[in-house]
Amino acid sequence: ISVLSVNLWCLCCSFQGLTLTLVLAVLSSAVGSAFHHGYHLGVVNSPQQVLEDFINSTFTERFGEPASEATVTLVFSVFVAVFCVGGMMGGLLTACVADRFGRRGGLLLNSGLVFAAALLMTLSKGAASYELLVLGRLIAGINA
Repeated sequence: ISVLSVNLWCLCCSFQGLTLTLVLAVLSSAVGSAFHHGYHLGVVNSPQQVLEDFINSTFTERFGEPASEATVTLVFSVFVAVFCVGGMMGGLLTACVADRFGRRGGLLLNSGLVFAAALLMTLSKGAASYELLVLGRLIAGINA
């Protein structure tokens, strides 16, 4: 019985500084970041045909002939996958950004990145450039 009571006492002591606010903050950041990443990977599946048509029409304007199905699929695949590459880059840069700019500066930089990503992806249609879409997704991945 004494071993059991010591183990329970140690368990209770380890949760002394734990507050409801802290638990909610940790859970929301853990669940929220995973949701955000999964959402950005899945959100491009609905407009896949629209994006492939945009890639094909842009290719046709540039080169005078429609892109092959393999080319369109490759560009679309890069468009989807580059978000993960950006996520890896952003994850590796997090400590450097936090050390250099602090928490507030890092959040301001993050806001600037998401604005730049949205601007690039918005301008891609007018510029007839699917490369801007890919670059915007890369920056959005770094931001995520």
